[in-house]
Amino acid sequence: MASAISLFSPCLCLCGELSARPGELVQTAVQAFLRYLQLERNSSELTLKSYREDLNSFSDFLQDRVGDVPAVEQIDIPMLRAFVAYLHECNYARTTIARRLACLRSLFRYTSREGITASNPAKALRTPRIGRSLPKFLSTPQVNQLIDAPVASEKLGVRDKAILETMYSAGLRGRTCGTECRGLGPVGECHPGSR
Repeated sequence: MASAISLFSPCLCLCGELSARPGELVQTAVQAFLRYLQLERNSSELTLKSYREDLNSFSDFLQDRVGDVPAVEQIDIPMLRAFVAYLHECNYARTTIARRLACLRSLFRYTSREGITASNPAKALRTPRIGRSLPKFLSTPQVNQLIDAPVASEKLGVRDKAILETMYSAGLRGRTCGTECRGLGPVGECHPGSR
């Protein structure tokens, strides 16, 4: 039991329900956890929705694989590892798996801190490495078209061409320079913000 029991502590919710089925105790702990996130951590509605979906996914997995949702304190590392393996088998993206693991870690950190579980079994799980994607780049003809787009007979055209040549030769990204040019028009003009 935690030393200070808050108004939204699951200990208050669980006291009268010790004779309930284990799955109901898990749902009670999950509801208390989501209430804690909402009221004490001031989490957004989108975060709460994502956590609820992630926890429902874990609950569905336990229902399918174990036959019933065990009590919160009976959930152990092998069950969590089996869940991670299941997510990999279903070809979930690494970012999704990482988010679901973060959700389970938070839940079990909460239940451990509140005295519902003796320890945090999710603490031992490793988050999958999330690969970084390469930036998109222009082809040589596209670069030439972009550099030749400013009208050289105008002062601003000369300036723009010099800026573009500097960016190209230095290998700078448009966002690094504060530009948001995303497309070229039919005659080569830049359309800020277009896709």
